[in-house]
Amino acid sequence: MDKENEEIKRKNEEFLKSPIGIELQYDRTILWYETTKIQKANIISIDEGKEKKDETLSFTFNFIPEDKWKYFTKYVVFFNKGNCVDIKYTDNMNDEEIVKRLKSLILDVLIDTHLIDILMKRETGKIMSSKHLEYMSPKYQNRYIWDSTALASRYNIQVIIVRNSFQRKQNNIFEKNIHKALNNFGNKLNGSVKLLVTVESLYGINIDNFLETDITGKKFLKIGSKVENLMTAIDQQLSGTLSIDPQLKLVLLENNENFVFINEEGDDEKGVIAAGWGSLLSYTTLTYSDNNNEEYMNQLKQVTSFLFGSLKTLLGIHSDLLSVYEKTKVPLSDWEIQKFKLRFYIDKVLSTIHNIKSTNALILKVENMEVSNVIANKMNEAIFLLNKSLSDFERTGIIKLDDIVKASDLSESVASDPSLVSLLYFPSDQKIGVYLPIALPAVFPVLLSTYSFYEDWKKNKK
Repeated sequence: MDKENEEIKRKNEEFLKSPIGIELQYDRTILWYETTKIQKANIISIDEGKEKKDETLSFTFNFIPEDKWKYFTKYVVFFNKGNCVDIKYTDNMNDEEIVKRLKSLILDVLIDTHLIDILMKRETGKIMSSKHLEYMSPKYQNRYIWDSTALASRYNIQVIIVRNSFQRKQNNIFEKNIHKALNNFGNKLNGSVKLLVTVESLYGINIDNFLETDITGKKFLKIGSKVENLMTAIDQQLSGTLSIDPQLKLVLLENNENFVFINEEGDDEKGVIAAGWGSLLSYTTLTYSDNNNEEYMNQLKQVTSFLFGSLKTLLGIHSDLLSVYEKTKVPLSDWEIQKFKLRFYIDKVLSTIHNIKSTNALILKVENMEVSNVIANKMNEAIFLLNKSLSDFERTGIIKLDDIVKASDLSESVASDPSLVSLLYFPSDQKIGVYLPIALPAVFPVLLSTYSFYEDWKKNKK
């Protein structure tokens, strides 16, 4: 039994080496075998379990034989709402095939090395060419854009209900339910990104002006210029915000007769998600009452499900799975939260390094630049926190975001500080070009007068 344990551990350690320095270790107390087949295995990273569970990147894998598989037969992997994953195996599968399935699951889904590769290329300037993008499907083109976007530490989530009439509702139960649902969603991500949710109603936009009707009388909104015009109209109606944090708009289009969105291929879409802007969803008017409680709750569930999916997409929390993979129907699973936390950490590390490098390059390039003690102290603290965070992560494997978030904020504030880009500090050769047009008109008459005075003095002396 000990030899089998050592052999399985050796095989798994060969591939359980993440390109970002994460090592996965067995919890050997709950690892056992039966007739050389794995019945249940637990793989837990990174430390000994003394740390808090929510600070470790940990997953549990249950290997289940085919005759005990309780899900549909076409599925080979099922993701539970926690961080537990059920994996099916058959009697004719050898250990190498089981290990291959586990390897693909960890690298492609739970850690997503493809996403990490995109983030690394983003910071090194190796952007995918337009030619390569053309060969990608629209779905993966959008995902590449979302994955390449740098994450902020805080977001303003603005839920906008575009009303189809000027008559105000007698109650705001719908708004309260939406606000509560999104707050609960945001609380799950509080360890990384912070979401500030607001809900407001918008009047005065006639959706019918943007709709088209087909020969069957079905109303639709074509994705393209029509949707862009609607988004522009919404932006024009909204009041500005004093917050410097990014804003994402989740727009609900209220209407009496539901319509659909049509994409470029002519297929129906239940909603639209626009990178960096937000999302649009059509829903029919429904007011809560005791008589239609069940109908109201069903529609509320449909609306909140789309809003959850929109936020996950906009924040880069992807859960696109193979057709043979399935997951439980919950808005946000623990394994998705851990995956996002890892992505958030890597994103902040890369953006901090980028800000430090760009600031240093600016100082080296521009002569006579004066850097104040405040700016210097901020940058030194950012470098210290970055090194500390990376050192702690490499030593313990624990993902702690406080230090790296502070380092990212400090480095960003330095990189965008107006004193570093002010015209007061530019190279000497540029000073001549700036000051000469200003000084010459004033100095030239003085020079002429001085020269004339000198000539007169010279004549008188003779």
